[in-house]
Amino acid sequence: MRNRFEAGFQLPTHKHTGGVHAYTFSGRWRYKEYGIDYHAGTFIHEPPGSIHTLTIEEDSDILFILEGAFIEYDAEGNITGVTDGESTLNAYYAMCDDAGIARPQGILS
Repeated sequence: MRNRFEAGFQLPTHKHTGGVHAYTFSGRWRYKEYGIDYHAGTFIHEPPGSIHTLTIEEDSDILFILEGAFIEYDAEGNITGVTDGESTLNAYYAMCDDAGIARPQGILS
């Protein structure tokens, strides 16, 4: 998925059950736990199971290629949500339906 984030945005602390590849088209972001800035032109591979908190330092345009589930945690380490490809696609379809936009052709469920 390709995301455009505003500076100051932060995802909940989370992990992925599969690997993640990320390419930054513009901006600057980091994982709060690691203190490394990723900027335009940066490509990273995130191994399955690493727990982190994505924070956006500058308006950013980032492509994420995700495998497996996205598991969210609260401050105490309790699981608060699980999202995967199927639930993401269903949420996208629901937003299209709510907005009266035809579902795109070529995406199969």
